[in-house]
Amino acid sequence: MSRTFVFATAFLGTLIIAQDLRDAQACGTNKAMQRRPVVSRVVLSANPSRILLVGERDTTLEKQLKKAGHKVERAGTVSEAQHRRYDLIIA
Repeated sequence: MSRTFVFATAFLGTLIIAQDLRDAQACGTNKAMQRRPVVSRVVLSANPSRILLVGERDTTLEKQLKKAGHKVERAGTVSEAQHRRYDLIIA
Protein backbone atom coordinates (compact mmCIF):
# COMPACT_ATOMS: atom_id res chain seq x y z
CA MET A 1 0.00 0.00 0.00
CA SER A 2 1.25 3.42 -0.80
CA ARG A 3 1.51 6.20 1.72
CA THR A 4 -0.89 8.31 -0.30
CA PHE A 5 -3.61 5.66 -0.05
CA VAL A 6 -3.10 5.30 3.70
CA PHE A 7 -3.14 9.07 4.17
CA ALA A 8 -6.28 9.47 2.01
CA THR A 9 -8.06 6.69 3.92
CA ALA A 10 -7.15 8.21 7.29
CA PHE A 11 -8.19 11.68 6.13
CA LEU A 12 -11.58 10.47 4.85
CA GLY A 13 -12.15 8.48 8.04
CA THR A 14 -11.43 11.58 10.10
CA LEU A 15 -13.94 13.60 8.05
CA ILE A 16 -16.64 10.98 8.53
CA ILE A 17 -16.06 10.87 12.30
CA ALA A 18 -16.00 14.67 12.47
CA GLN A 19 -19.42 14.79 10.75
CA ASP A 20 -20.86 12.43 13.39
CA LEU A 21 -19.36 14.43 16.26
CA ARG A 22 -20.81 17.71 15.01
CA ASP A 23 -24.09 16.98 16.84
CA ALA A 24 -22.38 15.81 20.05
CA GLN A 25 -23.08 17.76 23.22
CA ALA A 26 -20.50 18.94 25.73
CA CYS A 27 -20.24 17.43 29.19
CA GLY A 28 -22.69 18.96 31.62
CA THR A 29 -25.25 19.95 29.00
CA ASN A 30 -28.65 19.78 30.62
CA LYS A 31 -30.77 17.34 28.58
CA ALA A 32 -33.99 18.70 30.09
CA MET A 33 -33.31 22.08 28.52
CA GLN A 34 -32.94 20.52 25.07
CA ARG A 35 -36.29 18.76 24.94
CA ARG A 36 -39.57 20.31 23.92
CA PRO A 37 -42.20 20.46 26.65
CA VAL A 38 -44.95 17.87 26.54
CA VAL A 39 -48.24 19.38 25.44
CA SER A 40 -51.32 17.87 26.98
CA ARG A 41 -54.14 17.67 24.49
CA VAL A 42 -57.72 16.78 25.31
CA VAL A 43 -60.20 15.64 22.69
CA LEU A 44 -63.75 16.93 23.02
CA SER A 45 -66.19 14.15 23.71
CA ALA A 46 -68.86 13.48 21.10
CA ASN A 47 -71.20 12.40 23.93
CA PRO A 48 -70.57 14.57 27.01
CA SER A 49 -71.62 12.92 30.26
CA ARG A 50 -72.74 14.12 33.66
CA ILE A 51 -70.02 12.94 36.06
CA LEU A 52 -69.97 13.00 39.86
CA LEU A 53 -66.61 13.03 41.64
CA VAL A 54 -66.92 11.84 45.23
CA GLY A 55 -64.31 12.25 47.96
CA GLU A 56 -60.88 13.89 47.77
CA ARG A 57 -60.27 16.67 45.31
CA ASP A 58 -58.38 15.65 42.20
CA THR A 59 -58.23 18.93 40.31
CA THR A 60 -56.24 17.44 37.42
CA LEU A 61 -58.93 14.85 36.70
CA GLU A 62 -61.67 17.43 37.09
CA LYS A 63 -59.98 19.88 34.70
CA GLN A 64 -59.32 17.19 32.09
CA LEU A 65 -62.93 16.01 32.18
CA LYS A 66 -64.23 19.58 31.87
CA LYS A 67 -61.90 20.28 28.95
CA ALA A 68 -63.31 17.19 27.25
CA GLY A 69 -66.78 18.72 27.51
CA HIS A 70 -68.25 16.70 30.39
CA LYS A 71 -70.42 18.22 33.11
CA VAL A 72 -68.46 17.53 36.29
CA GLU A 73 -69.83 17.97 39.79
CA ARG A 74 -68.08 17.36 43.10
CA ALA A 75 -69.52 16.12 46.39
CA GLY A 76 -68.12 14.84 49.68
CA THR A 77 -70.50 11.87 49.66
CA VAL A 78 -73.02 10.49 47.19
CA SER A 79 -75.91 11.65 49.39
CA GLU A 80 -74.62 15.26 49.16
CA ALA A 81 -74.87 15.27 45.35
CA GLN A 82 -77.06 17.97 43.79
CA HIS A 83 -78.73 15.67 41.27
CA ARG A 84 -79.97 12.12 41.56
CA ARG A 85 -78.92 10.92 38.11
CA TYR A 86 -75.34 10.73 36.78
CA ASP A 87 -73.81 8.86 33.87
CA LEU A 88 -70.67 8.09 35.86
CA ILE A 89 -69.74 8.26 39.53
CA ILE A 90 -66.06 8.25 40.45
CA ALA A 91 -65.35 7.67 44.13
